[in-house]
Amino acid sequence: MLRVLMTAAVVLGVTAGCSSSSANRDGGPGSGGTGGAVHCRPVSDAGTNCSCSSAGTNSLSECSGASVASTDHGYCCSGGGFCTCFRTACVNVPSIGYCECGDPFDDTNPRVDSCLQPAGGICCLDTGLHPSSCWCNNTVTSCPSGMAQVTSCSLADVMNCRADETVVDRCN
Repeated sequence: MLRVLMTAAVVLGVTAGCSSSSANRDGGPGSGGTGGAVHCRPVSDAGTNCSCSSAGTNSLSECSGASVASTDHGYCCSGGGFCTCFRTACVNVPSIGYCECGDPFDDTNPRVDSCLQPAGGICCLDTGLHPSSCWCNNTVTSCPSGMAQVTSCSLADVMNCRADETVVDRCN
């Protein structure tokens, strides 16, 4: 969860953008905008998520849904002057009755297609983050403020962009 918040803070601080399409009018490659050269770099501790802009240095040769996915899933959001790619997965931790879809919090627990509402527990969705976060827990009976109670969680619930962005295959 902390990684997601840190990623969101970095993404919000990027000032110019990139995209795989000139239709986005965000100064990305081929857009005819004023974005200039595109520079891509990792934005997470694990080095899986990445972001591109016309500012900074280029430490990555590729920033795409495929490059961030590893053994999970990846997608990219472009718009508002920047482009960011996110790694996502649904991770099940049966030993503690917890399953979460979003930015993967570990690489040791099994990946699942979706998290189902456990008996006696609930599932909660936070769409304020990108990727969104959705978790199910067998010991929690109400969602924290700002989260919506849902019947289950899946990759489709969390692989979203902000309203001013579009999903693209790659950032450079």
